[in-house]
Amino acid sequence: ASDQPVLARLEVSRRLAALGLTEILNYSFTSDRLIRLFAPVAESELARLPNPISAEQTVLRPSLIPQMAECLGRNRARQREDAALFEAGRVFRLDPAGAVVESDRVAIGLMGRIGREPMAMRAPARGEETFAWLKGIVEQAARALRLPSRRFGRLTLPAPAFEAADLPWAEPGTGARIRIDGAWCGVAGLLAESVAREWRLADPVALAELETTPLAAHVFDTPVAAP
Repeated sequence: ASDQPVLARLEVSRRLAALGLTEILNYSFTSDRLIRLFAPVAESELARLPNPISAEQTVLRPSLIPQMAECLGRNRARQREDAALFEAGRVFRLDPAGAVVESDRVAIGLMGRIGREPMAMRAPARGEETFAWLKGIVEQAARALRLPSRRFGRLTLPAPAFEAADLPWAEPGTGARIRIDGAWCGVAGLLAESVAREWRLADPVALAELETTPLAAHVFDTPVAAP
């Protein structure tokens, strides 16, 4: 039973890889500047290193989103136009008492014409199309991880619910919060142009970040046959 959380995290990574995403791995340390480029963070919440080895690794990351965008930007700078990536890792914040609080999350990043048929690769990617691919990946991952579907009238919809929300790093009108089993557990959106300029990203970039625990809550459920 003590190994179950670890196995659940591995299962999340396995299902995302099966959907065609490539796993990346970043350091848990990042720069203060990169964090604040995406969102204002109170100084009292940042877990700083007392003796950082470089200016680029001064704080423990409070989110996976900044490094995911940075990785996509570096790929684009090396002439990689299309990418579908994910990272499963740990984030850190300080609680009011000054203790470090850790949580497991998974981030997804899409760039370019991921999901297109070969004959449609010439046309540039559109923002709404890229976000639709991101939303579809989250929904398919939830289905593969055995999250129960939800009823909406006569329709049966995937478990994650997307609701519009303003996010500091997302282009206005494209941000969303993600809810599973009634609880908020993630965010998604298209990277704002003001942030994308940091890496000269001209094409739409879609990003999502979710808490791993609710995403993998039913991964070990035993399927029951029904007539």
